[in-house]
Amino acid sequence: MNPELYPLAAMVAAALALGLLVFGLWQLILAALDRSAMERRSELEKVELEASRLRYRANAALQRTALGQRLAIEISRAGADLVPLELLATYLGAALTGYVALSLLGPVYLAVLGALIGLFAVRQWLEGKRRARIEEFVAQLPEFARTLSNATSAGRSLLSAIQLSANELAEPASTELRLVSEQLRIGASVDDALETLQNRLPSRELAVLVSTLVIQQRTGGDVVTALRDMAETLETRKDLRREVRTIVSGAVQTGYVTGGMGIGLILLMNAVYGGMIDAMARRPIGQIALLVAASMYVLAFVIVRRMTRIDV
Repeated sequence: MNPELYPLAAMVAAALALGLLVFGLWQLILAALDRSAMERRSELEKVELEASRLRYRANAALQRTALGQRLAIEISRAGADLVPLELLATYLGAALTGYVALSLLGPVYLAVLGALIGLFAVRQWLEGKRRARIEEFVAQLPEFARTLSNATSAGRSLLSAIQLSANELAEPASTELRLVSEQLRIGASVDDALETLQNRLPSRELAVLVSTLVIQQRTGGDVVTALRDMAETLETRKDLRREVRTIVSGAVQTGYVTGGMGIGLILLMNAVYGGMIDAMARRPIGQIALLVAASMYVLAFVIVRRMTRIDV
């Protein structure tokens, strides 16, 4: 990029960021006003009010497409407080932000790389929320097993015990168990309902608990004793996972710091020696150097992540 265009590009980026900030604040104000107004309306009026708005109609239209359904699945797995239209806007906004940010540093292909980085960042954010949701659910499994054991020992059916657990436990177990109870209520088998739960929240602990419940349902064994033993086992695994996470936390943070140092060093050198990245990007040897450096930092980050990812 021509150095003379840097001020203009910076002004455009600043104006765009300011516009997005004002738009976001305006949407927050509108949402707050909408919530306070809708609390005073009946449920039917809420539905009519929401359906009459453009964004709800646009979101409904998007959900009827394959892209909208895929986005809805991502939201459901991550437990994000979004609708498909908002997630799509987040993807586009992140790509645009990355494109504008790196377009100030070099040629067009760097800007395209920035857009891809923005998309990857949103994807990683969703993946992080999905993993956090699974971790939270796994942490609730011992309490879930104890609740099931107490309910079945009191003579409740499995459906009634799951409904009781959904009412007693906090999120995300509450929502997930309500989905299971709804499936059982409309006629789904225990195997299918629990398998669907396991597909939404894959983990070894849940797989063991599901297998125990399914086997006990088929063979008619002592469910209460099995669930109590399972609760103790899950509690032990929960403590072990916490200890392992504490041990490797330093190495995980080292990986993030290493990646951040690489990016920060490049930006610092570009600020000290104005146009350095642009000059390197215009020559084959500079392009190779940038590509090799970026590849090495990415490889180092991936290696650190793999080394510190311990399955317990």
